[in-house]
Amino acid sequence: AIVGAKFNTSRTKHIITYFISMQELVKSIELLSDTNEVLQILFNGSMNQDVFEDKEKKYMETFKQCEKFAVKKSVFKQIIADVSYIDDFEIDTAEKQTQQSIVTLYNTDIETKDLLKKLGIDILSSRILDNQTVFLDTNQLDVLYEKAPYLVSMATVDMSELSPSNFIQEHQHQTMDIPYPSLEPTIGVIDTLFDERVYFSPWVEYHEMIDNNIPKTQNDYKHGTAVSSIIVDGHVLNPWLDDGCGRFKVRHFGVATGAQFSSFTITKQIKEIIANNRDIKVWNISLGSNQEVNHNFISAEAAILDQIQHENDIIFVVAGTNKPNENIERIGSPADSINSMVVNAVTKNGLSTKYARKGIALSFFAKPDVSYYGGSNEEYIKVCEPLGEAKVAGTSFAAPWIARK
Repeated sequence: AIVGAKFNTSRTKHIITYFISMQELVKSIELLSDTNEVLQILFNGSMNQDVFEDKEKKYMETFKQCEKFAVKKSVFKQIIADVSYIDDFEIDTAEKQTQQSIVTLYNTDIETKDLLKKLGIDILSSRILDNQTVFLDTNQLDVLYEKAPYLVSMATVDMSELSPSNFIQEHQHQTMDIPYPSLEPTIGVIDTLFDERVYFSPWVEYHEMIDNNIPKTQNDYKHGTAVSSIIVDGHVLNPWLDDGCGRFKVRHFGVATGAQFSSFTITKQIKEIIANNRDIKVWNISLGSNQEVNHNFISAEAAILDQIQHENDIIFVVAGTNKPNENIERIGSPADSINSMVVNAVTKNGLSTKYARKGIALSFFAKPDVSYYGGSNEEYIKVCEPLGEAKVAGTSFAAPWIARK
């Protein structure tokens, strides 16, 4: 069975990964050997299309001689046809990671926990994201790559840095009035923490998912609070972007602190959050990684988001991630999610911002999907942070505008 597919480095050919039994492998080698014997003896080691098709029956007698060999003529021709599309065979192995990582294994029809146990790796159920994606520490990675590196489809470092945003620290403490919510629709937000002291707090139902033993600073509340302020009251804070959609209620889940977070932990939390909040159909995720996505693989985080959306009839609006430096061009996870609405940022003049990144995902899916105003030197986005109004820029602040739509 086919368990993987990707492009080669030049993107001119497909590399297909098969999962087969040892018996099938031995049988395939025997058939190829028998076919090669016929090809060498009867056809001088090569065959072109004219000989293969034999429309003028020039080689009929030669083909009949195939019956003297272990492989029959029909099987011989079928194998020749198949191998004409193949350049070579090899056992492909993923690039080894030296830090604790999220590892996606090829599907072997064996429970992941049982498979790893056979290799001498005991893993807790809490470290299994789905039947093919697991979280392994450095020692477990060493064992896996030593004993069965061919099982690894993809491995990515678990600790992600929050995709950077530009903040212009001009806090204003002006008093703002806002009516109490009534029957407005609710949008889900999965982000950093939310400060419940802000003026629009009555519109936000807040759930903190961070352990109480983890220390928190004022900075941990800035990003998430700013994102929710756009969804609730963005059109009032930014009259030039009044979309006529009014205000929205927010159910905000604080899953990350600071600039670093565990992708594995947050992805597990997202699965739990969606399962327990099925009344919400639109979710905003403005968290993203600095690291570029792989050309040939969907990141584990994006794959889980795709699965969640398919199973729950919801949509994630995901920020397209920002450039941490000029050397980073491609989007970071989970902006490679195929089913999500991935949002890039443009300036007030409709031009691509200097911090915007680009796809494509999986070598042929166009990502990001849309662009919206994310703030720039021409005009920053006004948001509400714990200390008051601030001016910001980033794809994190373009995505909530699309979630409002």
